[in-house]
Amino acid sequence: MLDTRAWKYRAFLRYLRFFKYAAFSPLRGEFLESYYVLMRYLDDIADGDLPLPAGYSNESQYIAEKISFSFNPVNPRDEVDDLMMYCFELAKKFGEDFQEETKDILESLLFDAKRRDKLIIFPQEELARHFHVLDIRGTIRATLKIFKDNPEKYRILEPLGMASRYQFDLEDFESDIAAGFVNISREDCEHFGITPEDWHESSSLKVKAWLHYHAKQGIALLEEHHRLLPKGNFSLFERLVFRLVYENPARKVFLNILSETKQETKPITMTEEKLTNAPVGNFHLSKWFLDFTGESGEAMIFYSAKLTWHRWSASYTSWLDYNPGSRVEVKSRFRKVNIPQLKGTQITWNDSIFGISGIWKSAAPMIEARIYNSEEGFLDWKCFQPASKVRLQLNGRILEGSGYAEQLILTVPPWKIPMDELRWGRFVSNDNNLVWIELREKTRYKWLWINSDKISDCTIEDDRILIPERNLVLHLDRGVTLESEKKISSVVGKVIRYIPGFNKVMPIGFLMADEIKWLSRGELQNNSSTIVSGRAIHELVKFNVQ
Repeated sequence: MLDTRAWKYRAFLRYLRFFKYAAFSPLRGEFLESYYVLMRYLDDIADGDLPLPAGYSNESQYIAEKISFSFNPVNPRDEVDDLMMYCFELAKKFGEDFQEETKDILESLLFDAKRRDKLIIFPQEELARHFHVLDIRGTIRATLKIFKDNPEKYRILEPLGMASRYQFDLEDFESDIAAGFVNISREDCEHFGITPEDWHESSSLKVKAWLHYHAKQGIALLEEHHRLLPKGNFSLFERLVFRLVYENPARKVFLNILSETKQETKPITMTEEKLTNAPVGNFHLSKWFLDFTGESGEAMIFYSAKLTWHRWSASYTSWLDYNPGSRVEVKSRFRKVNIPQLKGTQITWNDSIFGISGIWKSAAPMIEARIYNSEEGFLDWKCFQPASKVRLQLNGRILEGSGYAEQLILTVPPWKIPMDELRWGRFVSNDNNLVWIELREKTRYKWLWINSDKISDCTIEDDRILIPERNLVLHLDRGVTLESEKKISSVVGKVIRYIPGFNKVMPIGFLMADEIKWLSRGELQNNSSTIVSGRAIHELVKFNVQ
């Protein structure tokens, strides 16, 4: 779990370890830690965040079998069964039975397993029933039992449980949609005028209105929790757990969403559909980047983008093709542009004019960041696949290798973002992946992830990435230059045929930026010893060139 989903579990496991030694008997603490790991592992299987164990046709079959085993825990089939039996045996030692709570939680996971990848819209009543079973009756009853408290007090904690559910619905909205889960009720879709097209567009004002509304509801639920809490006569330690583990993370998410959507939302009705997706500040760019590297040294980059400015728009696609021993070939056009299709953890893209189609299957958890935010708009970066397994079909040939996939959403003109230099790159090997971004002006703003784990302290250069806290260095040989040109000027020179006057609003320093993109052999080293080798694609863009 820490290797693959550290961003999701590290803080919670740290709390569990603290509680284990701070307040519980070692027996109850051991149960808490083991039971949490058991349920989080099964949740990752149901959500598709971990591969389905061998011998099962689908996730639903796997979870259903675990439900059956929880009623009759004999003859374990795998390590999950062993861990479940271990948890039940620990519980018996301190006089508790958790089979009913386990059934509640697993049945809610089964609901998720059955709807994954289907993008089904459910009525509010059905969503609430499953969420209530998971977050309140199952999880909170189990927690109260561990605290030696009356599990029927869970009803007092219902507002906290619902607030926690709202937190995850809002925080994980985009990743849930990517995995095929729609946690917006049918009633809310109708009220806010939300359509399936809105789900995949982070700038949709309809979705932002829904997020804003539910964040306000979440704050109200937390206030109701504080009103009811004294009725439970909970211990000081229980109240500390409720605050640290449930309330504080939820409140932080709600306040962040309210702050981010404050200026961008207003009540939306079905009659306002014509205006709700208008780009912020009359500028909107959605840009996909997909790449591929093969075992024979070949590399390909695919772009698919749509730019909207005032009432004009232009779509653009390009294909960069490199083979060792030959020059780089680039094909591009502004008509009949296909957008990559995201479904769950898989992206498909095809272009009949180029004669190519491909499937990118995720090999690492999604990462994302808001790179820039202002009153005029924002830059959202969504790396759906920091590492991919790629299969391409090119004029009858099949190519297989590694890859990467991301999408940029800009609602502010990029020349408004303070930067003199931009560095970006990705490195993929069999076991590790890195992604980095740096904006340099007076200050360096840096983002770096290793295996989807965000790193705060790093140095980003064109030929190396230094990571002191991990004692790691990624060396990049910059062996192949894929692009070296004033690319923005080149593309804009063609865009103005579709968006008149666009070049006139762009500062000359931005328009004439120098861009260079490399294909590198990368070596990730620890104490000068190479851990892994792989391939990197990375770039440097210099603005305001004198």
